[in-house]
Amino acid sequence: MKQLFFFSFLLTSWILSSQEHDCLAFKGKGETYDKMRLDTRATLLFFFTDEKMKTYLKGKDLMTTHASLTYLENGFYILNLDLELAIANALQLYGYIPVRGQIVFHFLDDSQVKLRINKKVEGIFDEKEKTYLYQLEYPLDANALKQLKVKELDELSITWSSGKETYEIYDVDVLIRQFRCLEKYQ
Repeated sequence: MKQLFFFSFLLTSWILSSQEHDCLAFKGKGETYDKMRLDTRATLLFFFTDEKMKTYLKGKDLMTTHASLTYLENGFYILNLDLELAIANALQLYGYIPVRGQIVFHFLDDSQVKLRINKKVEGIFDEKEKTYLYQLEYPLDANALKQLKVKELDELSITWSSGKETYEIYDVDVLIRQFRCLEKYQ
């Protein structure tokens, strides 16, 4: 009986421990930044399919976007967005994200925060999957941090080289949870 109890205790401890670490994807010194770094796991932020594209995509989403956060030991935060477009002609339809390209998070309380990217980002084409991946990194200033840590998201507007698009966010507290994760490990 004692062995069963001990095994149950070990299993429960392991499960709780693994759940605690599930929110982090990386903890250690980074390759790009020579500082201690924490990265949250990428989490689905939104998906989108234009009505005209639904028959062509046969049940797949046109755009799937995942978000994660990076924290560097000097107190610097980065919002990472991975936008995957499930079409081979994404460059013709959407273009690229220009230098100083803006995204705007619209919150449920009708406020907003604007972020700008520091470099031009063109999608990377995956020949096998016939998709484009745009990997975006947005540095977060004090104002953005203050709002993103506590406010529920409603929409995200992205300025592409082809124009501005706005997407509805369904998991409204995804960034709040990611900030809490980072705070546990700082």
